[in-house]
Amino acid sequence: MTEIKKQNAFVFYVRTLAYTLIALALRAAALAPLACLFVFEGWQRWLAVLCPVLLVLVVLPLRASFAQAMTQIPRRFSFDTAFSFAHYGAKLGRELLHAVRVALWGIPMALLLAGAYYCYTMVDALTIFQTINDLGNACAQLLKLSTANNFMLGVGVAGAVLGLGALIWLWGMVRCSAGRYIWADAIRTDRIPRAEMKRRLSSRRLPQLGTALVNLILWIPFLTVIGCALKGALSDVSTLLMMAITTGELPRLDLLHAAMPVAGAFFGLYLPLLPLRRWNTAAFAMRKPKVKAEKKAEA
Repeated sequence: MTEIKKQNAFVFYVRTLAYTLIALALRAAALAPLACLFVFEGWQRWLAVLCPVLLVLVVLPLRASFAQAMTQIPRRFSFDTAFSFAHYGAKLGRELLHAVRVALWGIPMALLLAGAYYCYTMVDALTIFQTINDLGNACAQLLKLSTANNFMLGVGVAGAVLGLGALIWLWGMVRCSAGRYIWADAIRTDRIPRAEMKRRLSSRRLPQLGTALVNLILWIPFLTVIGCALKGALSDVSTLLMMAITTGELPRLDLLHAAMPVAGAFFGLYLPLLPLRRWNTAAFAMRKPKVKAEKKAEA
């Protein structure tokens, strides 16, 4: 029988990056039916329903297949495995459960964004500014602060609440991030996925947080470029706020000039580092915790 050789790190990275580009094209194809909402009129607009159908029935199972390709022993990224629909039902069920778990963690953030969108579209600017100012007054009285700009204090409090909602969602994503790789490794070794997930994660939340911080560091180059690209669009917010107070309408931010730097950062910084983040998460998931008995034996 031919021995399967371990791929070197560079070949593994290149093949993973190639898969990432193909997967991006597949996602774009799955989202393409949404164009029917803007291009057609009448019954043809219902073709947009194909978008969620393709995302659920094609894209989601392939995420589990990708996890199987990342957790092969010896290390070897196989396109046949990454694009395999074998055990389709199990893969679809696992990914649907993963999506539900992440969505549950995102409920606070979704409610906050829904409220913000409602205020942005349905409430006049003067009422919003007065509400934010009242929020700042209440916080100043509660914390016994002496500030002449309660409006900015209210903006800070509103931003902190949104930030808390985002942190809750991000922590939920971190907790669920290793799940598909543990599932893939459990399937490969004929173990029970639920039991393996509990065994590998229950006592390793701190190392999991460390893995997430490493992934965050790999996000920094992309986020830095995005921040610089959007800085020009957001730098004149005070002028826009004064215009809103004068006209009574909330302004629309023009972000078109930032599109090219964002696209360049996506293809130049996000995609090339994405395989490293995936490998980092998979490596954490593959690392099995030591049993207490083994520790005693070693001692």
